[in-house]
Formats: sequence, structure tokens, C-alpha cells
Amino acid sequence: MERRVASGLLVGISHGWWMNKHSRHHASPNQLGKDPDIESRAVAFSSEAADRRRGLGARLARRQGSFFLALLMLEGVSLHASSIGRALGRRPVKHRPVEITFLAVRILRYLGLVWRRLWVWPSTARWCSSGAAPALFSVRHDGRGNGVGTTIGR
Repeated sequence: MERRVASGLLVGISHGWWMNKHSRHHASPNQLGKDPDIESRAVAFSSEAADRRRGLGARLARRQGSFFLALLMLEGVSLHASSIGRALGRRPVKHRPVEITFLAVRILRYLGLVWRRLWVWPSTARWCSSGAAPALFSVRHDGRGNGVGTTIGR
């Protein structure tokens, strides 16, 4: 159960999906046609895979080393999307309600952090610099006294 909590709440992927994918990878590591990690639409792991691509995919495959960091980030997004698709799909998933709950909590927590970062902090900064906060602050900090019998700045 600890692994299910760690994968669902901390990492944000379905434990059942990961165990299936990871077991298949370790059963036939780096073997074309058997390892699910080698069957990628983003990265061409063989010259045959690169040759099968057309258009933009073929151009990107020829220069995939230049896009490695971006592709790595997108692979993380792909892992999350595949995991969620498996948890919500029709194929059997052990402890499906728990997995869906953990993934939903993780997604909502992430969206809450994004909302807080993009809306709450900037709006607080706008309020502080708008004149309202400085006006309240300056009532006691303008050099006319601090209410305790001493003066500031004199």
C-alpha cells in the first residue's frame, strides 16, 4: 500500500499501470517490439523507426539530440497521461477507486498550487503596491511617532 500511496499521491502516476509497464520493460529490456519503453512516438530508438517517420516527425527524428531536454519533459507528461488513461479506461486495474482518488488528489493539489502561484501571490503583490497597503503602513511609519512614546527617524 505504501508504494501505491507514493506513486499516486507523490509522483502522480497509477501504481498498477506503472507495475505493468515496468515489469514488461524488465522482462525484455531495450528489445524492439517487446520493451514498451522503446515503442515511442517521440524518440526514434533505431534507424528503422526514424525511417518510418514522415514530415515533421522525420525532421525531428534527425535532430532529436538537440531536443533531448524538451523531449524528456514531454515524456514525463506522456507518462502521466498514459497512467490516467489506464486508470480511467476499461482494462482491469487493481484497486481502481483508490488509484483514481490518489490521482485526482494529486492533480487537484497541483492545480491548487498553480492557482496560488499565478493568482494569489500576484494579486497580493498588486494590492501591496497599489497604494492601499503603503497607506496603511505609513500611518505608523512616517516619522511622526510609533505609538509607544518614541519617534522614528528623528
